[in-house]
Amino acid sequence: MGRVAGAGAAALGLPLSGYTAVLLTNTAVPLWQSMHRTLPLFFMASATAAAGSLLSLLPHARHEAPVLRAYRIAGKLASLAMGLAVERDVERIAEVARPMREGLPGALWRTSKACAVAGLALDLLPRCPRWAEVAADVLTTVGAVAARFAIFEGGKASARNPQATFQAQRQGQGAAEAVGHTMAADGRPLKFPLPVLR
Repeated sequence: MGRVAGAGAAALGLPLSGYTAVLLTNTAVPLWQSMHRTLPLFFMASATAAAGSLLSLLPHARHEAPVLRAYRIAGKLASLAMGLAVERDVERIAEVARPMREGLPGALWRTSKACAVAGLALDLLPRCPRWAEVAADVLTTVGAVAARFAIFEGGKASARNPQATFQAQRQGQGAAEAVGHTMAADGRPLKFPLPVLR
């Protein structure tokens, strides 16, 4: 029963780790909405890196070490790649991206990237000593937590900024991206970007 449950958890665990991001990106918060293509994949990659790092910190058999190393390094590489993809999505609209560059969310996001890069670099050292493995795993875990708080706090900041909402809607994000939501209330088709009323 334990092995069957473990196999089921292995199959479902990774997709479920991105489900929080799916829920976030289906809100009206401009920052989260702008990440709807990449945030779930980033959460999955980041969760893989953090899980591999945490498992490596726990006691494990010697024959399990190579599997854990491959797992966490794959997660770290994917996490860095998807972090860049998230940034690219957000940067399409400057006002929406502002929280990821400024204040507490910006500081947390930069910290998460620095920790992720440092964790991967230490893990890729040839004949990596145990202290470097521990440091890499701690840095990766801290980076994953910092990234989630950066996105959470950044979303709150973007929700308080009316220009972020206006510019996102003007560029056609939100309901207009969904099929069947391209008609205005008067029945005429919407055209994006929306004209500015003077």
